Amino acid sequence: MLEAFRLLPVYWLLVVPVLAQVCHPLPMLWMSVGGNLTAGVSVAVRLALQDLKRQPPPLGDYEVQFQLLDPQCDPAESLKALFDAMWAEPNYLLLFGGACPSVTALIARSLPALTLLQVSFEASSPSLSNRKLYGNLFSTVPSDRALNQATVKLLQRFKWTRVTVITQEGPRLSEMKKDLSRQLLKADVQVVSSESLSEDVCSSLRRLKESDVRIIIGQFEEDSASEVFCCAERLNMFGARYQWLVVDGGTSGWMLKVSGCTDDSLLTAADGSIRLQMRRLGNAKTPGISGRTPQEYQDSYLRQVIQDRSDVSPLHTFAYDAVWVAARALSQVMEAVKLREKYSSQRNVSVRGEEVQRTLLEAVKQTQFEGITGPVFFRNGERMTSIELIQFQGSRGVLVGDFSTSTQQLRLMNQLLKFTGETLNAPQTVTMTTLIRADAKRLLLQVQDLTLFFIVIRRASVDVSLGHTVSFTVLFILLLLLLLLEVSVLSTWQILDPLRRVVLQLGPQSVSEDQDQVVQLFCERCSSSNMQLWLAVVCGYKAPLLGLGCLVAWSVRTLDRPEPLSVFAVTAFSVSGLLGSLLTAHNPPIQLCITSVLVLGYNVFILSRLFGPKLDVEIESISMQLRETSELHRGTRGRHTVVQDQRLKSSSSAETQ
Repeated sequence: MLEAFRLLPVYWLLVVPVLAQVCHPLPMLWMSVGGNLTAGVSVAVRLALQDLKRQPPPLGDYEVQFQLLDPQCDPAESLKALFDAMWAEPNYLLLFGGACPSVTALIARSLPALTLLQVSFEASSPSLSNRKLYGNLFSTVPSDRALNQATVKLLQRFKWTRVTVITQEGPRLSEMKKDLSRQLLKADVQVVSSESLSEDVCSSLRRLKESDVRIIIGQFEEDSASEVFCCAERLNMFGARYQWLVVDGGTSGWMLKVSGCTDDSLLTAADGSIRLQMRRLGNAKTPGISGRTPQEYQDSYLRQVIQDRSDVSPLHTFAYDAVWVAARALSQVMEAVKLREKYSSQRNVSVRGEEVQRTLLEAVKQTQFEGITGPVFFRNGERMTSIELIQFQGSRGVLVGDFSTSTQQLRLMNQLLKFTGETLNAPQTVTMTTLIRADAKRLLLQVQDLTLFFIVIRRASVDVSLGHTVSFTVLFILLLLLLLLEVSVLSTWQILDPLRRVVLQLGPQSVSEDQDQVVQLFCERCSSSNMQLWLAVVCGYKAPLLGLGCLVAWSVRTLDRPEPLSVFAVTAFSVSGLLGSLLTAHNPPIQLCITSVLVLGYNVFILSRLFGPKLDVEIESISMQLRETSELHRGTRGRHTVVQDQRLKSSSSAETQ
């Protein structure tokens, strides 16, 4: 008996520590797609398991044991592998990780029937936010809906109401684009154009440029960013006139390098653009639940990656926190089961069942701790976190704000934001309208009227002979008939299809390359619905008259008269005026100028031909009268001089005598 008491201290030193090292297993299924990225995730998972072992009870009393499933993005293989694992021992309650979006969506809908719960660290598609269909799926990576919410908040902050969207082809980004369109519609933001990022990136950007929208929302992966900004540099779609918002669920940094563009050109094109991304590393300075600060974990992870010669996974921080979510929830369920078995008449009951599933689901919903990626908690099944706004400035990304998914608040550090030019105030081309007035043409018409008035008055002052009056009597009757026809046609035109004011837009003109302004020219004209038809009617009865006049003029061409040539001139001027009017119908000021010049030239020519000779006769007659008057004046003054000389001689002779 005494020897037993002597051996008791040795027992506590040797046996008790060995018993304390015995941990209860926590079996989990790990669904993965394999590859180098999975190797990078495995490093983070291994670090999480090491940190879990150092935790105090009850969490430290359990050891997570993974059973790896590699479905290779095949839905049929995924379901087969999952069912095979579920019907074999041990009993699994939780599925860890994730696979391709199509496989994840298919398995997530099957989880309730399999009494499973999934904790993922993959990017969550907006379609997976439907809790009625995917109520057993939780992800430490925020949903892509959060990125779209941050984008809409940023647009509303700067009052950008016209945007264009360019999206890379793919299932996840297509779902993300649909959700963004719905959110923009609710926020009254107009999507002017939407393009898919095809193989010819420059063609897609060129179509966006034609839409004249300056706020461009890009949804593409990191490997396409360089090619997009390379084409943007070639098409001059950067700088003060454009603002790029790159919305992507990825968590990598800025890696701009592509063949065909220099590094400087890529940096210039990307300067000022804003990238919205998930926060991948917390900023806490104190240790979290794992006993590490985010930076301490980051350093340990990078050292281990270098040692294992594996690639860095952009999701490793989310995978680390996902292990903690799964382990904490499962350990709570196991503790509840142990407690139930202790006070129950039944022993070794199965841990699988709806009640256990509800307990596990509630444990995940109530999860709340400080993780490597920041505070980890869920609301309506979605991870609450912060969306970072990174602006590319020079050659680096600067954190200029963040969006909290829990409070739905956008915080901007305005002192760090840098915009070139007036992008915020001019999200599109500023168009200034200018009315073109035909002042010079009106002056030309006034000169024409004054000229014709002077010629007519002058003609009336010299053409007073009765012969002209008699000779134009027959022509006057014909002109009266034509005038009646003209009045009837024009009256019918105005009654049936009256003329009205029409505004015609001309081509836009840029003010300057530096100013983002365009002057839109327009002018006013009178027109009717069937303008061309009425013009055809007018020309229809005038053309035969011109033809008849030309025929008569040709028949009397041998006579030495100016009238035949005048008729030919009328026809030539009329045809030229009609052609000039039709060819310049798109520009009324030019049309008015051409027709005015032709009418003025026609009237001057006709009047000069008809009444020019009489003007010459009258001028010659006036000249002769002036010469006769001058000669008469000179003769009278000569006779007066002779008489005066005779008188002087007579007076001189008398004085001599």
